[in-house]
Amino acid sequence: MEFVKYGEGIPSVVRDDLRNYLEWNGIPRNVLTIFRAADSLRIALGAGVEYHINGLVVGFSREDEEICVDLDNGRVFLLADWSPTSPLQVNRDIYSFVESLVALQGMLPLYGRDRDLDESATAEVRVRAQLERIDPISIEDPNSFWSAFLDDVAVGDYPGQGLSRTTVVTRVRVR
Repeated sequence: MEFVKYGEGIPSVVRDDLRNYLEWNGIPRNVLTIFRAADSLRIALGAGVEYHINGLVVGFSREDEEICVDLDNGRVFLLADWSPTSPLQVNRDIYSFVESLVALQGMLPLYGRDRDLDESATAEVRVRAQLERIDPISIEDPNSFWSAFLDDVAVGDYPGQGLSRTTVVTRVRVR
């Protein structure tokens, strides 16, 4: 799994712990179609939404919507135009977001191309358990980033996708 590490260009308003994490650990370049890292970090624009968040854009969803870290509380949010009145929580912090992405990548492929709904449902349960172990709040909201992904897994939308089951990354918290 390739990680993007941000050295230059981290906005000055970013807390030191987050800055260190992004410089030294980084975030996955991409995972399936659900996440791709930003080429460079910038403050969230939140185009098409009715709220403002003091966020740092770290990547994009498959719909090209901003995924950002709230600089006030550290939570990771999706700024989705289909949820214009409030951001959708993704994870409690950048550490659990990265750990969730790495865990998902390590579980691939979720099922084969010739899967049936039983296999898809089993994969959904397996991924849900892993996400809940890492960060229970990530799946609390049925409209959240991870809940929407789990719905797609359950109906077989990710057949045979993935590169490897061998990725292992240790979570490092820099505080």
